[in-house]
Amino acid sequence: MAFHAREHGRSSSTRYVLVQGSARVIEQPSGLNTRQHTGWLEVGDHGAVYAPHTETGYRTPANKTVQLLINGALAKQGVRASRKTDG
Repeated sequence: MAFHAREHGRSSSTRYVLVQGSARVIEQPSGLNTRQHTGWLEVGDHGAVYAPHTETGYRTPANKTVQLLINGALAKQGVRASRKTDG
């Protein structure tokens, strides 16, 4: 993953930042685990410094049937909540 430093911080540098990691193929997925981090990335002459600000995310069960039931219940709850605010 690579992104331009100007789009994600206050840097005026034209350099790109490369974030490296590893990935592998999993034959049987075991649920979904998503994390989102926000913060500031400062890129200077001596390298890049990331200052984390917030972290959020969610995790779903590995069983697809349970996952679909939970998704359906959450969607239904959202519909009911929006109907209450509409009158």
